[in-house]
Formats: sequence, structure tokens, C-alpha cells
Amino acid sequence: MEENDLLNLYNSGNYIACIQILEGTEILGNDTKYLRVKLKHVNEITRELLYLNNLTLCQAMIEQSGNEGKWSEALNRFMKLQSNYRSLSVIPLELELNVVHNILWWFLTRPHSLRYKTTPQSILDIVSKCLIKVLKSCNESVLGQESCFQDSSCLITLLKRASDQLLRLSSVVCTQLLSVITLTVHLLLRQQNTEFLTEYMGVLRKAIDQLDLLRLHVQRETQRGDEEVYFKFGLTRMNSTASLNNCGDTINAFVITGSIVCAVNNENEQGMDCLKQIAEEGNSFPFISNYLKAYCCLHSQHYNEAKLCLAYTTSSPLPPPHQAHYRLLLARLLSEQGDHKAALLQCEAALASAHSSPGHPSHSLATLMAASEAHHLHLSTAQLNYLKQLVEFFKPKSTEENVKFDGFEEWCLTVLNQQFSVTVHEAVYTLAREQYLAGYHLKALESYNELSELLKSQICESSQLLPRQVQILHETVLAHLKGNSLTGGEQLCRQLVREYVPSGTVTLREGEGCWEAALYRLEEDVVSMVLLADILSGS
Repeated sequence: MEENDLLNLYNSGNYIACIQILEGTEILGNDTKYLRVKLKHVNEITRELLYLNNLTLCQAMIEQSGNEGKWSEALNRFMKLQSNYRSLSVIPLELELNVVHNILWWFLTRPHSLRYKTTPQSILDIVSKCLIKVLKSCNESVLGQESCFQDSSCLITLLKRASDQLLRLSSVVCTQLLSVITLTVHLLLRQQNTEFLTEYMGVLRKAIDQLDLLRLHVQRETQRGDEEVYFKFGLTRMNSTASLNNCGDTINAFVITGSIVCAVNNENEQGMDCLKQIAEEGNSFPFISNYLKAYCCLHSQHYNEAKLCLAYTTSSPLPPPHQAHYRLLLARLLSEQGDHKAALLQCEAALASAHSSPGHPSHSLATLMAASEAHHLHLSTAQLNYLKQLVEFFKPKSTEENVKFDGFEEWCLTVLNQQFSVTVHEAVYTLAREQYLAGYHLKALESYNELSELLKSQICESSQLLPRQVQILHETVLAHLKGNSLTGGEQLCRQLVREYVPSGTVTLREGEGCWEAALYRLEEDVVSMVLLADILSGS
């Protein structure tokens, strides 16, 4: 099959045939002959088609899909080809920004079951190359920045400089660049790159402050009819276009993202200031706008305003995931005001909402918050039950993952709440500690042993809730004692003494000449273990 045959099918609108050929499968053409293209030619042809017209090839994939699962698989293959593109000077800047936008969108939304080995850094390298092309189009010097993609400070500099060029670009390029910046920031938010976000906050606020000028800039070119439409995966729907006529969503998404950056950096007052730039008319993100206002008010201790903003989020019916997030923020507000009983009821209602979305992240957060509220109410049995549910949540599920794509609002909710989430290590440790305090020593010992195995088999994520390992091991020894497991306690205790205390004349600190001097400088947990070893030996 010749390249022109594929292009003829493409130009005639036979997109289903095109995508089947590009996927390497056989199709039945109009002349009843099987058409096939060799894989070694597919990449070249695919790239050419992508660069010529990104719209129709993407549409072909959507038309070809009979269900969401198949569409997801096709999208994954398509984006794998697209993410391997190289920046070519002959590609229009608008289209290249469009391609980069789609790559970012795909990377942020792809289901876990469909992921292949693509690192965030490889995606950020693609963004950096595109930003350099933007700067070159504005006759800006990029000397020294074309070969430093692995350096995160390079990306920060490029984003800063590109943001300063927004009003110098055509309206299409301007809105496309705004979308790319928005999605790039979301990718960095997912990585919890606080150093970058702190440095970039000023740039975001500066860009947000000039949005009125940007809207006028776009409106002026729209009235002249100077616009080119490129297909891109949308923020509000599975697909939309980069038309100037719907740039409001792009601008609002940028504002919301800037506010989230402020919120996760505990700059809640500045987050509220950002949200004043939201264009309410035609706003496609009313829930997250009001939720974010309530979030910033709550963390600024403006409780009445937070309650009012939360009320606005329910002005229209909410889907189950949004219901869960609404109730959890309300529970946090009630808890801050000391009404733990009402807060627990909201957590339970959030759990009911989350159950309709299996595996939803809000489920673990609701369970953790319910355990905390039960603790405040001295409901130890209920607290332990919630903690057991939390541990169960982290265990591998045998059922296949439901294929779905999160929308922009879900990204925002995930970022805002990820700082309150826990790891499996934290969940098991919390359960073990509370079981011990409640007097269930054998159960506590089982949980401590489970935590010990987890710590051996996995690298533990950094955490505020998980204490030093020496403390965990010390508590495990105590659980052995309370559970009358003297042999296990002695073995563990002697192992800990060997690992954490000096032997003979070797001391922990250079310059200390004897064991007695070193003993006074040992941490309390280690001293306790030394004493426990002596007690166990005497037993």
C-alpha cells in the first residue's frame, strides 16, 4: 500500500479505515481488497497526518470506539506515537502547542491499567522544547537553555519567560499556551514539587493580574474572524476545540489552577484574590470554584464565609464523587468548630457517596476523617472499625479497574486533598497504635508485625504521621510484652540493642570515651530497649 492510498482515505473522510491502518490491522476497503501498511512506515505517515491536521485523526479514534474501554486503549496507542514526536520548525506553533496540550492531558488522565513506562520528566522535556519554540517566535534569546531539559530550574525559567509573552502572541497561540501552562502546573502539583510551586507562584499571580487585557486581546481578534481551530482534548468534555470562541474555559481553568497553587502553599488569602478573576458568565467549573473559595475561607478561619461558599456548591445536583468531597469539606468545617458528632455524620454520608464510585480516593480520606471524629467522641470501637476499613482499602483488589477519565475538577480536588491522605504504612501504624492503647494487645502485635513486613518490602514514603523507625520497633517490643510473647520480645529487643547502641568502647558520638557517657546521650526509646532487654533476660 502506498502512502497516497492512506492519504486519500484520510482526505475522503474514511477515518475509521485510517485508524485501523495506523494501528496495523487489516481492513476491507471499497474495492474488497485488504489494505495493510508496514509498521516501519506507520510512524512517518502518522506524524505527517498529526502535523497536517490533528483534528480528524483524533475524531477517527472517537468514531471508531464502540465503548469507553476500547476508546481508552486506542487513545493510549495514539498518544504513545504522539508523545514520541520531535519539534520541527515546519510545524505551525499553534499545532505544536496543541500536540503538547494533548500529551499533557493524556498523561494526567490515563487510567492506571493502561499506563506504559512514561516518566513525568519525559513529558516535561517535551513541554520545555515547545516553550523554547514559543520564545523563539517572539525573537527571545534561548541561549544556554536548549540543552538543559533535565534541570528543573530550566523549566521554571522557561515557564516564567513564556508567561511574560502571552500578550505578544496571536490569540490562538496565547490561549493554547495558557492551556499548556495550566496542565504543566497540574503535573507538577501531582508530584508535590513544592520548591517549584513556591517559586512559580509570583509568575502565576502576575499572569492572572493581566487576564483582563488578555480577554480584550482575544475578543479583538475574534471580532475580526482571525482564528484557526485545532482539535484538543477538553477540560470540560472528552473533546473540544481550541477555538477563540470558547477560550473562557481555558482562562478560568488557569485562574483556578493559580488559586490551587496558593492554597497548597498555605497562601489562602492570595488564593481568594486569584478567584476574583473568574468569569462567572458561562463558567464551566462552578463546583470547583465555590469549593475552592470555601477551602480557602476554612483554612483562613473565616468559618461563616466558608459555610456560605459550601452552600453555593449545592445549587445544582452533584454527582457522587462531588457529593463526597462536599461532605468531607463540610465535615472539616464542623470539626474545626467543635461539632464532632455532626462531622462524623457527614463523614459517614461521604462514605456512602464514595461507595458508589469504587476505589475513589475520597473513600480513604472519608474513612480516615471518620476515625478521627470517632476518636474525638471517645468511640474507640467505631474508631478501630474505621481504621480497619482504611487498611483494607489499600489491599490489592482482584476486580479489574474501571476505565474512566477524570475531568479538570477531579484533578483539582485530588490535589487539594492529597496533603490530607495517608499511605498504607501510616494506616497500619495508626491501627496498631490505637489497638494497643485500647488494650487489644494481640491484635496490636499482629498489626505491628504487618507494618514491619511492609517496611522491609517497600520503601516508605516520607510522612508526617509515621514516626521514626526506632519508635515503631520500641512499640512493637511493648506489644510483645503485653501479649505475653516474651521470647519474641527478647529476640527483637536484643536485635534492636545491637543495631542502635554502641558495643564495648565504641560510642555513638566521636570523642565520648565510655559507655556511661554515651548512654546519657541515647534517645529515650533506645534506653527503654536496653532496660527491656535486661528485664526480659531476667524473666
